[in-house]
Amino acid sequence: QSNPAVFVDINVTQTPHVEMIGLSPALDSIGASGGTIETNVQTLSGTQWQASSPDSWLHFTTGVQVGPNTAFEVLVDGKPPYISPRTGSVTFFNILNPADAVVLTIQQTD
Repeated sequence: QSNPAVFVDINVTQTPHVEMIGLSPALDSIGASGGTIETNVQTLSGTQWQASSPDSWLHFTTGVQVGPNTAFEVLVDGKPPYISPRTGSVTFFNILNPADAVVLTIQQTD
């Protein structure tokens, strides 16, 4: 007697491993004259990450960074008096998994 072959479809969903742990601080503020803000990027050891921002008034060194606890500086342009207080952001993301990200929010006051 022969046994018929049985085929079963199996779908596997794998959740990406989270390596971007956090920022300290994740929210900071600075006065209208601008200056430098520093945050500590906390990742698992060996994580390759990079920063990006859509805001032209926030500047930082670009390129791939590696490290479990890395100090990161953001230079904030001065705010002209005719511009209202503004909020910007810098996103720190895992090179191998860009959805694994943490965000620094910067509020610039008058």
